[in-house]
Amino acid sequence: MRRFDPRYSTSRRGSNEDKATRSGEETYKDANITIKSPPNLHIRKRPSSQDTSNIFIDSLLDKSTANVKSEFDKSINVVKKEFSSLWTDVVKNKLEVVTNEVKSVKHTLDVSNDSKERENNMVIFNLKESENAGKDRDVVMFILMSMTENKLNEADILVLTRQGHRRDGVLRPVIIKFSNAVSKMFTLKTSFRIMLLEGDLKNIRVSHDLSPEQRVELKSLLDKAKSKNV
Repeated sequence: MRRFDPRYSTSRRGSNEDKATRSGEETYKDANITIKSPPNLHIRKRPSSQDTSNIFIDSLLDKSTANVKSEFDKSINVVKKEFSSLWTDVVKNKLEVVTNEVKSVKHTLDVSNDSKERENNMVIFNLKESENAGKDRDVVMFILMSMTENKLNEADILVLTRQGHRRDGVLRPVIIKFSNAVSKMFTLKTSFRIMLLEGDLKNIRVSHDLSPEQRVELKSLLDKAKSKNV
């Protein structure tokens, strides 16, 4: 029978313990090698109620902004059309005003020129017409010389003519154009001698050659004067 040697037993036990320790360490190391870090995973975060609310608000703001822009664009187009129409009306009205002013100025100038052309004229009314213009001239010259007592120069008479077209039963006025206003006014001032003429010549009447506007104005003044005397 083998004797028990404590040293041997201790040494052997220590050796076994060392082996167990080394075996545990190696197993731990192997475990560390086997267990690997998990790969980088992109974990999708579930949106919170606050995030959902923000997304909803952003969507509403986008729609509201789009609606406001659309309404604004429509308003701008309406304003442009109204402004264009208004501007057209303004230009049209201005053009009408200018046109009316031009017409008024032209009418004033025409009246002024007409009056200027008539200022040296004298008219004889109610004078019976002769068969020819030559005889008419002789009768008129006799009247003028009788009125002025032969002081009128025949050369001062530039034109002598009947006004308008000949019509039965109508005595056309005689238009006498003098060379100057002095001779005309001198003749008119001697019109009181018409009553000294004989026969139908006493019925004639002389006057300035008035324009249509002047005749209307004169008639209005005469009517007012008559109404006051009544």
